[in-house]
Amino acid sequence: MQVYDRLKLLGDDTPVAGNKGGSYLTMYSDGGLQFAVIFFFSAISQMTVDQAYWQSGIAAKSTAAVKGYFLGSFLFLAIVFTLPVCLGLAALALDLPFTTEEALSGLILPGTAYVLLDKAGAVLVIIILFMAVTSSGASEMVAVSSLISFDIYRPYFNPNASGERLIWVSRLGVLFWAVVMAGAMCIVQAATININWLITVIGVLVGGAVPPLVAGVAWRKASKVAAPIACVMGSAAGIITWLVIAKQAHGEISIATTGLNGPLIAGNATSLGASLIILVVLSYIFPDKQTFEWERLQTEITTVHDEARAKSLSMSRSQVADVEASKAEAEEEAKRIVRLRKPCWIIVGVGFFLAMFVWPLLTLPAGIFSESYFTFYVVMTFIFVFLGSIIGIFFPIWEARTVIMAVFKRKPTAVIKGEAVQDVSTRGAPNSPSKEFANDPKLQTPALDDSVRGTVKAQPKV
Repeated sequence: MQVYDRLKLLGDDTPVAGNKGGSYLTMYSDGGLQFAVIFFFSAISQMTVDQAYWQSGIAAKSTAAVKGYFLGSFLFLAIVFTLPVCLGLAALALDLPFTTEEALSGLILPGTAYVLLDKAGAVLVIIILFMAVTSSGASEMVAVSSLISFDIYRPYFNPNASGERLIWVSRLGVLFWAVVMAGAMCIVQAATININWLITVIGVLVGGAVPPLVAGVAWRKASKVAAPIACVMGSAAGIITWLVIAKQAHGEISIATTGLNGPLIAGNATSLGASLIILVVLSYIFPDKQTFEWERLQTEITTVHDEARAKSLSMSRSQVADVEASKAEAEEEAKRIVRLRKPCWIIVGVGFFLAMFVWPLLTLPAGIFSESYFTFYVVMTFIFVFLGSIIGIFFPIWEARTVIMAVFKRKPTAVIKGEAVQDVSTRGAPNSPSKEFANDPKLQTPALDDSVRGTVKAQPKV
């Protein structure tokens, strides 16, 4: 195998410090282990603090969110596993003249793709980047605009804001955050900060928020006094440790020294660890008078539509039917959550253990990879790519096959969960009125005289 032979010769000519035998074909790597620790802290910090993940998980149904996040994690693993193995090793085997700054700026991917596939490779990389940037950028703008409208504007400035007003504020929030992101990227570019530095520093800056956020969901004893203090103090401790280690170990504080493994490991670990200790200690010293009950979310957090219905003097039968259907669906969803909780914890634990420990440890007995083991490792990357493609491209089409067929057949019914639902005009018919509202005269449909009945009958079906 030409790639294997080239990597073996490259390891003999320019051995890698900290790698077993100086080889590029081994998992025995001090630098690789250090980067794995840094990336773990940064990834868990970024995904936990990112508002877009929370909004997606909360807005979606529990069953859909569980399946979506598990499949999404597999796709993410396929990307971060396949691209570095294929294009990173190809760049080394071809001995491409990348500088350290170019490599840290993420130019290995487009550069290697261009060398291997000429202009087609460059176009494919541009498509990948365009889709990734627009998708993530759009989700971040929507997430921040929701925070501005529902968590800042509505509670503190206009509690009686209508849905139309909130939409207007959300649009301003999207515009505001787009300008902020553009300005931040201009500053990063002007300061010559590379993408590798940004990714690895995330855990230092926001890692202190991870324990309070996780505890807010999973630990009832987390107190409202401890959570914000742990968040701020944890991140502050991490940043101080990060900068002190960079200064003491390397003589200066700069982009180069703060991006080295030693300061990053110390800063990431301190940020998350200090926050966890502060959170636990203060939660016991300053406990809440009343333990938080999740059931309060069902009554104390309302939507604009809920408040509009509450203020309304009357509701049509279709609106009553919608309310009843929503209540029934919420009750069924609560039952699904109870059934899914334990299996989810088991799957998460097993998956984490396999990915973080079993998989890397199984590669250690191989030492320096033989040609056959290297072939097996590359084949594994292709398997991940094919499975990821099936999940990302074909699985959504298969799930929506009933709806797609209904659209092509131009059926007048919507298809939800594989069942035909009556047209909107027939929902809430008087055949099965809600018992709760059946006797309310405000909700009774007025009788139609003969002229109106004749008009209704004369209308063609849609």
